[in-house]
Amino acid sequence: MAIHNVRHTCNKRVEYVEFTSPIHFSVSTEKPPFFDLACEIGLEKNNRYRIAAVIYQKGRVISHGWNQPTKTHPMQARYKNRAERVFMHAEIHALVRARQDLSGCSITIGRAHKNGLTFGDTRPCNGCRDAIKDEGIRAVNYYYGGRFETEYF
Repeated sequence: MAIHNVRHTCNKRVEYVEFTSPIHFSVSTEKPPFFDLACEIGLEKNNRYRIAAVIYQKGRVISHGWNQPTKTHPMQARYKNRAERVFMHAEIHALVRARQDLSGCSITIGRAHKNGLTFGDTRPCNGCRDAIKDEGIRAVNYYYGGRFETEYF
């Protein structure tokens, strides 16, 4: 992440932050691996967000995590993109719980509505995307705008 075009406007410093884009991007109508598991975990934890993330490699679950509005972690604070987003996101929780090298792994993020039948948008925030990329995860699967998307790094 690089800071560009620092300028001062009305005595306020404004920074434009450039986030690196994925190397490859794909769209599908088929659910990614472990999407249903992520949705089940989100529903089971019964918090208001119902978002969960599953890290996997070669068909084996490595770690999972869910949004925790009452908890935080130094890793979340490092990657936050707004002051009010210090609560632990599902992606960060899964990364923290992994306790191993995640190079080459993939992550699927799921969000189920209360009825358990429909999905909500789960595109990771820029802070979580940076954390995922920094940990060496190669693919991020999520649901956004009525379709499943995958970003490859």
